[in-house]
Amino acid sequence: MVYTQNATCVDFKAVPACFGAALPRAGLTGFLVEAVPANACHPIRAPPALKGSPPGFIVLIRRYGCSFGMKVLHAQQAGYRAAVIHNLYSDLLVSMAREENESRQKILIPSLFIGGSLRIPACFAKEKGYIFSTS
Repeated sequence: MVYTQNATCVDFKAVPACFGAALPRAGLTGFLVEAVPANACHPIRAPPALKGSPPGFIVLIRRYGCSFGMKVLHAQQAGYRAAVIHNLYSDLLVSMAREENESRQKILIPSLFIGGSLRIPACFAKEKGYIFSTS
């Protein structure tokens, strides 16, 4: 789910990746940040610095343009604790796998794939401060 300050903005179905860490049984919670660049086919901007002890940052990445493995590796290198890749123009869910010829660098963060309804980007346009939870 994606939460804004006072209400649930989005409820979704998701498919975990076939690589990287498994999602914790208790779920994963963090602040959701949109990737820059949005498709994460090049190194992405690091999450913002927060004072205190935030739950960590999860990056929202658009599908297409490069492999799933490259997108998640860029998220890991930027310092995100997890990556959420969303489909475009379709709610079809797909399994994410790494390509054989991809970098040998190990992906350690969990990632998942969600449908592409325009509800999540709509949350970004309306509100600031999103909490993402898989529990």
